[in-house]
Amino acid sequence: MTDSAPPRRQRSVVVEVVSKALRRLGSDRMATTLALFALLITKVLLVTHGDLLTSMALIHDAGLVATTIGVIMSYIPIATALVMAIAIYGRTSCRWKWERPSRQWAVIAGVVLVSAWFSPWYLFVPAIVASALLGVFDREQDELRPASRSRTGRGFLVLATTGIVYALGATLFTMWLPHEQLTLKDEPEPAIGYIVGETGGFVNMLTSGKRRITRIPGDTIEGRVLCRGSDFHESPIQWMARALGHPTESLDRCGHLPE
Repeated sequence: MTDSAPPRRQRSVVVEVVSKALRRLGSDRMATTLALFALLITKVLLVTHGDLLTSMALIHDAGLVATTIGVIMSYIPIATALVMAIAIYGRTSCRWKWERPSRQWAVIAGVVLVSAWFSPWYLFVPAIVASALLGVFDREQDELRPASRSRTGRGFLVLATTGIVYALGATLFTMWLPHEQLTLKDEPEPAIGYIVGETGGFVNMLTSGKRRITRIPGDTIEGRVLCRGSDFHESPIQWMARALGHPTESLDRCGHLPE
């Protein structure tokens, strides 16, 4: 009993710090608002490669409401992957039990399906593998030391921390708008980027690659087509549908559009 007390205390301190932070975000409106505002500003800065003037021009041209909605929707793949990871962890660690296992499996199947629809493969696959492995790890730790079991396992803390950091790092640089390819008069090469607004007869584009705002006269645009850029990644369901000969989208790669 005496030997197991120190590790239990050490784990409780970590759990307490994380729990307090989560409770504060959930109950303190000011902390929650500041956290969401920080995510919004970080997203805008990263999609413009850290250029402050381009970031302000992007918000001005796209509008604050459209930018906010776009950023929120860009976090849907992250949210679905994290919810799926939590559900799988809860099942494999035996910390989330229902009286009727069939309903629990139905919920897990549902969140896996939603994540497979919205999350790209580089979020979907690691979320499943990491949550299952860490869930088994915490279950074995609970079996070895049941007296030191806390409400939140060490594996869950690792899963939550690494999952959020990895998901944000993998998607924060991705623009929330689709690529568009513009065919211009007297220009041999098309303009490729994200259309963020149209004002005064000009089309405002955040260019692909360098991520700079350029204003293109509307009367010089001969064609405007949606296309897939290098930041497009299929979800597992899209990949499966394409492999079976039933693609879920018909966009061509930017720069390789049919004549």
